[in-house]
This record gives sequence, C-alpha cells and structure tokens, in this order.
Amino acid sequence: MDRFKILWIGILLFTGCAKIVAPVGGPRDTTPPKVVKETPLNGSVNFNSQTIKITFNEFVTLNNPLENIIFSPPLSQSADYSIKGKSVIITWKDTLSPNTTYSLVFADAIKDYNEGNLLNLYQYAFSTGTQIDTVKLSGTLKNAESRQPEKGVFVFLYNQNTDSLPYTNRPTYLTKTNENGAFTFQNIKQESYKIFALKDINSNLIFDLQNEGIAFSNETVIPDTNLIIELAYFIEKDTVQKILTPINQQKGAYLIPLKIPCDSENSIKTTILYPEEILHQVQLNKTMDTISYFFYQEFSDSVVVEVNLSEWDKTDTLTFLPYKPPFRVGRTKLEPKLNLQTNYNGDLYAPLTLNFSFPIQPAHNIETIIIKKGNEQNDTITERFQIDGKLIKSFPIPYTFEPKTGYEILFRDSLFFGWDGTTNDSLFVKFTTKNERDYGSLTMTYNVPEGEINYVIYLLDETKKVIQQNTISKSQLISYRNLTPGSYKIKVIVDRNSNGKWDTGSYKNKTQPERILFFEKPISIRAFWDLEETFDIR
Repeated sequence: MDRFKILWIGILLFTGCAKIVAPVGGPRDTTPPKVVKETPLNGSVNFNSQTIKITFNEFVTLNNPLENIIFSPPLSQSADYSIKGKSVIITWKDTLSPNTTYSLVFADAIKDYNEGNLLNLYQYAFSTGTQIDTVKLSGTLKNAESRQPEKGVFVFLYNQNTDSLPYTNRPTYLTKTNENGAFTFQNIKQESYKIFALKDINSNLIFDLQNEGIAFSNETVIPDTNLIIELAYFIEKDTVQKILTPINQQKGAYLIPLKIPCDSENSIKTTILYPEEILHQVQLNKTMDTISYFFYQEFSDSVVVEVNLSEWDKTDTLTFLPYKPPFRVGRTKLEPKLNLQTNYNGDLYAPLTLNFSFPIQPAHNIETIIIKKGNEQNDTITERFQIDGKLIKSFPIPYTFEPKTGYEILFRDSLFFGWDGTTNDSLFVKFTTKNERDYGSLTMTYNVPEGEINYVIYLLDETKKVIQQNTISKSQLISYRNLTPGSYKIKVIVDRNSNGKWDTGSYKNKTQPERILFFEKPISIRAFWDLEETFDIR
C-alpha cells in the first residue's frame, strides 16, 4: 500500500478516537450566588401578593428550605419553595396580617448548582402597611455548661409578657443562631419584648418537650443599637424518674440503671422478695445512677427484687433471670473469666492499680513477682499482698517503685477469685518509672467577689478528666503539684445553692443555670517548671 495512504488512514483513526474535553486548571469557583432581581422589590410596602420571586446570577439549588428559610412573624402554614431557571419562587396560602413588616431570613438555604457555594445570609423584607419597620436587635447564645456557641437554635421574640407564652403561643418574631451562636432580628417594631431560645425538636415553635434545650432572659428587652443580649442555653432537669431494665453481662452480676441520678444514697432501698435467702451484695456507683447486685451463688430460678426510690416516691419490682453465657462460633459456650487489667504508666505519684471486671474475694497471700531492671543484672523480688473487704473491683499495689527504673511484674493466673468463682488469666506488666523532674506544677491565685457564694474549681486535663477539685468561698491561692506535662483547663462553677455541683436552669421557676467560667489563657505544663497565674472571677 502506498505509504501516503497509510499515513492518511492513521491520521483519521487517531482523530476519530480523540475525545474533546474542557480545558482543566484555573481557580475553583468559591463565589456564592448573587441576587440580581427581586419581585416584588425587597423593602416593598403595601404588599398584597402571595408570591415572591428572587433571581440569581447563576443556577441555584435549595438546601433544606423548611429548616433554613425563616418567615418572621411565622406563618400558620409552611410556605412552598420551588426553583424555576435561576429563580427561587416562594408561595403561601396564609392571609398576611395588616400593617405588619415581614422578614424572610435565608440562612444557608441557597447554594449554587455547580460548586455548592452557600449564600450564608440573605434577608428579604416587606410590609403590608405604608411603612416598613427598621429596628434591629442582636445577641449571642452559648451553652451554659461548655460556654461554646449553640448554632441552629431558634430565638423568639414575644411582644407580650406572660409566663405561659413559650408553652402556648407562637412567637411574634423569630430568627436562628449562626455557627458562632450569634443571632439578629431585623425589621422589628420598637417595643418591649420577651426573649426565648428553643431547640425545636418537633418543629411546632412551642416549648412542649422535656428534652428541648432553651434559654431565656429574666427581664424584657428593648431594642437598642448598643445592646448585645447574652443567653445561656440549657436543658431542664428531667423530672420523670425511671428504673430501667436490668443488665446481666456476667454470671452473678446484675446492673439496674436509673434514668436520673439520685441525690442521696439513703434515698435508695432494695429488697429481695424471692427467694428470701440468697447470698448477695448490693453496690451503688459514685454517680448514683446504677445499682449493682452481686450473687455469691448461681441460681436456676428467677430472683425478684424490689427497688424503692424515696426521693422520687417511686417503687418498681424487677426480675433477674438466670445467666445465659454467650456462645462461640459453633455454639460452644464461653467459659467465664475474671478480667484483670491495669493502665499504669510509671507515674511516681499514683500507685499501680489492678482493675477487675467482677468483685473479688478477700485474699491473704497474693504472691507477686517484681523484676527490677538493672544495668548489669536484674533483681527479682517476691512480694505478698493482702486484700480485705467486700465488693473490691480495684486494688492499688502497696509497693513503692524507685524513680527512673525499669520494672517487669507478673501476676500469675488463678491469683484472684471473683465472687462467682471465676479466676484471672496471667497479667504481665512492663514499665519504666518517671523521675521527679518529669513533672511540673501550677500555682493559681483565685480572686473572687466578697459574699456567701461558693465556687467549685476543677483542674481538667486534655481529656476533660478531673485532676483536682477544690471549693472556695473567698480569694485564695491553690497549688497543683506533680502534674504530667500537657495542656490543662480551669473550670469554675458559681455554686449558688452550695450543693457542690452544677445545677441547670428552670423556666418554670425562672432560675438561670448556674454560671460556669473557664480560665481563658491556655495552661501548658512543662516538666520541671513552675507556672503561676491569676484568675479574677467576676
């Protein structure tokens, strides 16, 4: 074949297989949609339509409009939202109130079609009267416990001042908090208002659920350019106590969870109704929201227990069914074991503590092999310990380890026995103890106002674990010694009722949640370093 023909055929094949693609490269579009036309015009008066059309410079989509487009004052029926071309169409059937300014807040409701860029905030207002209201009111909403912003929460204004409003009435005006917890009311009348925030779970704009978070001001507010309202968000204390279904994950151990922690151990009473005589122990956990039953003997019939909570005037009868062990693959029953573990890391100022999955029996001759590592040779030490008492689920080893020294410790199998007769597998622990120079310290001077109020102070580590707790009622200095290097926080509860803990608020009783303060400066503890700070509590 002629070579020119071959070349021509090759060119045709190459161009026929080629795929035309758009050029790549260039910056990504990050610009949100822009409004180019509004029908009727934004800010219109004598408004008598039931449709609004908003046109953008590009194609857009709606992002959850029922949640993110807010009519204020609210309509009795939800509006309908649709898209036609580059326009968003809003229609409704409600009859609008005369001489009223309405505001539509679009909070992250509109995004462009291609890149999904959100139009963060857009507001459209109109009046059914001859003039439009222009008054503005702003504020912030923070969580009362964490002091972090609460986003996506409704904030209501009522132009009446009766206590029953949030329970029975829809608000006069409403808006929503942004990601920073900030909120703004625009185009409202210059009046006195009752303000209320609500995490509206059932979307009815009424405070009617126990678990709906709220915030309120004890005083009415009057809009002012320089006024920034601060609201504390909280969930009211649950008042409906429940004794929940018992949990049986191990032979001889039954947990009875309580829906709400009790305030006093004396308010909890348990009685075995059947059988009348069966060896057992009862234990209440530190947070007083779980009752534990431990039986010394296995039973094949049910055990009936009565639980009485005098604090709540509540009594329930529960049934413990015989324990059914889990199965392996192949339907083989798993043999129960006493789980033994420790998370010791060589801390000089904390003991090596053994933790058990089940209360253990007293033991008077616990042989423990301790190997002390040396540069030239190791020392093997045999120590014997004793465990007394009942319902022991953790045991600190009474042995003093030397600083900056390596150790290996062996706890043999069958060394401990649970109340149900199960025993432990062997546990091998290896660690190197720290030196005194591996720790730092903090000295904090607390300046508090004079008065009769207590302040509960917590030192928290990075995991929010409480390292030290103190209660003060006057200005004083507190020292924190032997701290592991890392970041810490100081949390202070203004304990109005002096019960030693944080109490939430109550709208019914018009009590705000107890105030919580955090030391604003970062606290960074370094090894072999003393840090001094001052916390002025106002």
